[in-house]
Amino acid sequence: MPQIIVDAIDLGPSRFTMVDTIVRLIETVRQDFDPDAKTSETFTNLLILHRMWAAHRNGRVASAAGIAKSIGMPRSTVVRRLRHLQKRGAVERRGTRYALVPEFINSPAGVTDLGTKGFKRRVARWREADKKMTIVGD
Repeated sequence: MPQIIVDAIDLGPSRFTMVDTIVRLIETVRQDFDPDAKTSETFTNLLILHRMWAAHRNGRVASAAGIAKSIGMPRSTVVRRLRHLQKRGAVERRGTRYALVPEFINSPAGVTDLGTKGFKRRVARWREADKKMTIVGD
């Protein structure tokens, strides 16, 4: 019966492969950078860091309220996650705003053999998924 459900979903195998790849990528980031966190917390942290990175690319630092609005999450949750990221050394507070800490991203976990292997695992996982997915139409 479950296989019938999968077959009824347009592009079911490809969509599963994409979701599976995203989840596994998040799990490897968690293992490399915050092994005590839950996968859901890592996903939230990545969303927050992504929004901060985007703000930096535009020459700005991000506010908790702005991040919360952009990801559709309560500000109190974002503030809690920012505090966690601050304790981990990933972000720093600048008045009422927050900035990424390049040293964290460039930390030993990111550049040593362990971090390099983790990054290579993520790249390999993405390439593997790309091979599995079928392209239908343009």
